[in-house]
Amino acid sequence: MATFLDILLSIIFGGALLLIMLTANTIVAENTATTYGDRLVQESLVAISQQVEGDFKNMGFGVPDSHRVIVVAEQNRIAFRIDVPPFGSVDTLTYFLGPTSDLSSTMNELDRYLYRRRNTDAAEPVGVVTAFKLDYVNSEFQKLTPPVTNDSLQRAINSVEITIEVQTSEALSRNTDSLAAGERNALYSSAVWKQTRLAAQNLDR
Repeated sequence: MATFLDILLSIIFGGALLLIMLTANTIVAENTATTYGDRLVQESLVAISQQVEGDFKNMGFGVPDSHRVIVVAEQNRIAFRIDVPPFGSVDTLTYFLGPTSDLSSTMNELDRYLYRRRNTDAAEPVGVVTAFKLDYVNSEFQKLTPPVTNDSLQRAINSVEITIEVQTSEALSRNTDSLAAGERNALYSSAVWKQTRLAAQNLDR
């Protein structure tokens, strides 16, 4: 009888130990993947934000005072005049979000390309993002409701607030039993860049 109990206890403790080991391995693997994903999105966000910030800070450069700088001011789309290399002419740069269908093959249902177009050239992707939001602020630090379409209102734009979010395209599956109401069924590494009131030196005219 004692031998039987010993065997039974050994099975119970062995099973518990195996379960602990499996859980620990899962946690380690998840943490490793999350750390790697965090590094990827941070590197991607840095590259995207540097491109966006460089163009936005110089909007209006080389543009005559008689020309309006911002020509389209929407929540996820902006077009502005600027002289970019090769210098010597006034160009129009447009930043806008592409549709999620462009990246329908990825696991993340929110990711899409952020596009940059110069004049009428073909749009080129700046990077993959999950959010690109623009807010327009006047000289009295009041936010203007996009789209800003009236000519006088567009001239009143003093600065632009930019919010960009980047998430990994692939994710770790989550146990459905651990999901709270409204949570997605996968874990994605995420990084957000917000440039508050980015004032272009040539915008106020």
